[in-house]
Amino acid sequence: MNRFKLFLISVAAGAALLANAAGLEVNVSVTPKSVAAGELVHYTLTTNLPGLRNLAFPRLENGRWLTNSISQSTRIVNGVGSYSYTIPIQPQREGTLTIPAFEVQIGNQTAQTQPVEIKVLSPGEQPALPESSGESLSMKEALFGRILLPEKRDFYYVGEEIPLTLELFAIPQLRMELMEYPELSGLGNAVFHDYSDENQQNRKFARIRTTRTTLQDRPYHEAIFSTAFRATAPGKLKPEATVTVGIQPPSEQRQRRRPQSIFDDDFFDFFGGGPRKTPYKVVFASPGEIAVRALPPAPAGVLNLGLLGRWELECRFDQASGMVGEPLTLNLTLSGDGSPETLAVPKLTLPGFRVYPGEVKKQSAGITNHITIRYALIPLEPGVRKQQLKFATFDPATGEYAVREFNLEIPVAKSDRPATAAVSSGAALPPEPDAVAEPEVPAPAPVREEIFYQKPGPGVAVQLPLIRNQLWFILLCVIGGPVTGLLLELRHRRRMRAANDPEYLRRRELRDRLPQLLRRLRSVNGSELERVLREEAVPFLAEALKLPHGATAGEVAEHLDDPELRQLFRNTEFASFRPDAAAASFPPGTVEKLCKLLKRVGVFALLGAFFLLQGAEADFNAAFDKGEFKQAVEDYRKQLNPQAPSPALLYNIGSSYYRMNDLPRALYCFEQAHLLAPRDSETLENLNLVNRKLALPEIGRTNSPGALLLWCRDRLRPDQYWAIAAAVFALMCIGLGLRHSFRPSTVLTYEAGAALVLVLAITAAVSQANGPYNPDRGIVNGNSLELRTLPAAASGRIEATVPGGSAATVVERRGDWLRVKVNGRDGWAPAGRINIIFPGGVF
Repeated sequence: MNRFKLFLISVAAGAALLANAAGLEVNVSVTPKSVAAGELVHYTLTTNLPGLRNLAFPRLENGRWLTNSISQSTRIVNGVGSYSYTIPIQPQREGTLTIPAFEVQIGNQTAQTQPVEIKVLSPGEQPALPESSGESLSMKEALFGRILLPEKRDFYYVGEEIPLTLELFAIPQLRMELMEYPELSGLGNAVFHDYSDENQQNRKFARIRTTRTTLQDRPYHEAIFSTAFRATAPGKLKPEATVTVGIQPPSEQRQRRRPQSIFDDDFFDFFGGGPRKTPYKVVFASPGEIAVRALPPAPAGVLNLGLLGRWELECRFDQASGMVGEPLTLNLTLSGDGSPETLAVPKLTLPGFRVYPGEVKKQSAGITNHITIRYALIPLEPGVRKQQLKFATFDPATGEYAVREFNLEIPVAKSDRPATAAVSSGAALPPEPDAVAEPEVPAPAPVREEIFYQKPGPGVAVQLPLIRNQLWFILLCVIGGPVTGLLLELRHRRRMRAANDPEYLRRRELRDRLPQLLRRLRSVNGSELERVLREEAVPFLAEALKLPHGATAGEVAEHLDDPELRQLFRNTEFASFRPDAAAASFPPGTVEKLCKLLKRVGVFALLGAFFLLQGAEADFNAAFDKGEFKQAVEDYRKQLNPQAPSPALLYNIGSSYYRMNDLPRALYCFEQAHLLAPRDSETLENLNLVNRKLALPEIGRTNSPGALLLWCRDRLRPDQYWAIAAAVFALMCIGLGLRHSFRPSTVLTYEAGAALVLVLAITAAVSQANGPYNPDRGIVNGNSLELRTLPAAASGRIEATVPGGSAATVVERRGDWLRVKVNGRDGWAPAGRINIIFPGGVF
């Protein structure tokens, strides 16, 4: 065994000596030899010796080395090794990229590489097929896309659903693989149709369709993306789109190592699963500008449903007749080819009926949409009720409103439910006649001899009617209770408003400091009085008189009217320059004058703050009511305390942004207001309205068991759940302390129930902290955002473009840049473009 080990060591040493004895050989190659500007070229350097270190790459005139992506490989055949190093190069301009020769050193041996030239073409001009194929076909001819409008018109209307079809073509030889869905741009003021029920991967597109087709006698694989959108404002839109696909040019495809089979069809590579592909960005050809016009005003005297397209309407009662007080239903059924999302449920007013708001049910079946609006009615009067209703929908094909008229008629009878006279009119029922009987002679009553103790006096009389006995107490409760509750509510609201008013807080602090200052002034004299004047009275008066922070006693004296007090503060200013032995003397009554001054300043300061607060309340929504929404946002933000934000202010700010058509910022404010006041129905309603406008999923729905659990969880905030958990924990401790006073089974049931509530509260709090209240949740600001591969605007490439209002999750923070995940895409974005919804989190 030892001899065999010595033999192996000798062979290895000999091989090493032979390798060192051999000269250094270097070969270079590039793939591909012609490339488009911006795409990567792989420069491969192969040596026959290992140990290559610290390559000094030469400067390139028309490209740059990507030295952070160097790959190495080793190959040994029959004891002879070759060592390859592959470095990516990115050409920057069209023309010729020359890689000059440079020196390579391994150990004490050096060698010179050969210069290489690469042809850099404009994007799409690079050949798609190798020269050996005998065909000349560029990439823009082999792989391209186009956007089609199935119904090309001169103009469309606001709210009309405009279909778009994106077609992507690729020759089979490229073995194309779809890496993402297309990114649409140029449609800022648009809302996309929601395809989430059909396509879970991307709600903006219907399910992808693939087929084979022939263009100019050449076979292509075709991918079809269908979508639709509605313009929200008149103007011009120019739809554009890009998509990144993975391709494998024929020059990079390896030869098959197994027999051909039926599964070797290149079409299957479109769905992935094959070898690694090279990313390639395809720009779709735009169909041009789309003109969008505003809708004309609806005819007078009709109920505009807000729907566009061709709709069939049917309106009828669910019963042939009705009765007073008995509910019945008016059904309005619509079927058409337009979008149901623009529906505006009209408010009906029918004489003789109490009408409740309509309930809407929407359903889609292919290209036809169905809408049912149900109005609950309560007849109030008997008789034959006739009503004429006119509903209007807009037909974009004719450019006019289609008006449907319905003449409704239903007889209403009196209610046949039994009702007594006492119930209906309040009169007493007549007594029933007694049965006739023979008169009898009454027997004499026996004499009773029990003794009864009489009352000593007439006592307290009971008044009739009985209500008079408790009338004043009832009036006191009925009137005094609401008045007291109203005063307490006004006091609470005033305190809440005052808590966000710095001026009020400042003056309140002065009021709190005043009694202590007065006691100090009356209890000291001499040099101690000078110190109190200098250290406490001067800052107090400076604050009350709104002088700059750090004002001196002399500056305070200039604002006083009393000569003695003015001289007092002037002397106080120079007291620090007096010798310690020289004590100050104060005229009699000076301290009392000073106390009166402090009281007067403190009282008027507080009153001024109160009237200032009342005036601010009166002008709270003045700018919004005038339509000056930008000024309204500024006014609201001045009153907003970042340390204690008010949900009402955030709600008002979001409403202002919505009126300004800044939907991402409106969504951001409504999200914050909803998290602070989760049970506010108005905030939730407006939040879902903005979500629908941005084609985002609605929240707070209970259409599934999971959604119902989330709805129950989000009825309270995390801090409220922690408060519940703390209270339950305290009750559990009290229960344990009282366990000897109850049965063991009772204590066990109590403790088990409390423990269950405790676990549920903590689970809900933790779930919310990691969910809606997570400080890494944000919203994309602006119309759209470009995600980049590097945290700098001048470097890296654009990874994806996401629409404004999309939900973003922060993955990493680096200076002024954030790495975020948006719609399944990962990239870097400026921190100012991502609004963090709840930056402080729960704790």
